[in-house]
Amino acid sequence: MDTILVLDSDPIIADMIEQSLKHDFAVCCCQSVQEMVGFAADSKPAALVVDLSVAGEQTVAMLQTLYMSGFRAPIVASGTYWSSYAVDRMVQLGACSLISRPCTVNTILRGVMDAVLSDKTANADQRRFINALLLSLG
Repeated sequence: MDTILVLDSDPIIADMIEQSLKHDFAVCCCQSVQEMVGFAADSKPAALVVDLSVAGEQTVAMLQTLYMSGFRAPIVASGTYWSSYAVDRMVQLGACSLISRPCTVNTILRGVMDAVLSDKTANADQRRFINALLLSLG
């Protein structure tokens, strides 16, 4: 079962995300940036759900550290303010969905499902292409 890691400043939202996804994914709600880094390194999650208001720059630094270590899972990020620099930086680090707060839990869930499904589709397409190439080469 794929794992989804959640780091949110609002425990109610984190719990609602967990309750909504727990039938299809192993969901781990992290209490801190450091905890998320530990779980991400150990569990190789299918996606990260990150509220950038938890620790601001520290959260972006955590995502940078994960990216530099080879971590490439899709990221669903939410925040209250998105500058063009923040948007560019998050996309560079693997964010596939950027959500402005306040938002509904359904908006976050839609971002997670899009991220996980598009990642699986991309991997399946890559495998099909590689298999076809190897078959054509004999």
